[in-house]
Amino acid sequence: MLVIDDDEQVLAAMRSVLGVWGHRVFCATSPDEAVVMAISHAPDIDLLISDYRLGGNVTAVDAIRAVHACLPRSIPTYILTGDTSPQRIQEASELGFPILHKPIDALALRSILET
Repeated sequence: MLVIDDDEQVLAAMRSVLGVWGHRVFCATSPDEAVVMAISHAPDIDLLISDYRLGGNVTAVDAIRAVHACLPRSIPTYILTGDTSPQRIQEASELGFPILHKPIDALALRSILET
């Protein structure tokens, strides 16, 4: 799976938890890094989790579009956000992907991986 977040601590935690659960995790801090990972590891990526805000004016919209364009098939995609403002949640919801809220509960994360 591919996880995109501009916070290195979040990426390290996700890599650790998902790795313990037996998943191969590719991490990226930006859409550009995510595209490199997607091109290099396309057959191995079967799930995408992207933070909504990726620094500056970059959002999950940019990252998801860029990664999906590099993959040969559709994959389940989730947006991770710590933003609780109704406007931001609405913007993320309009993308049509399920939203996960930070800090993400390990049980909630595990349940999406089992579906």
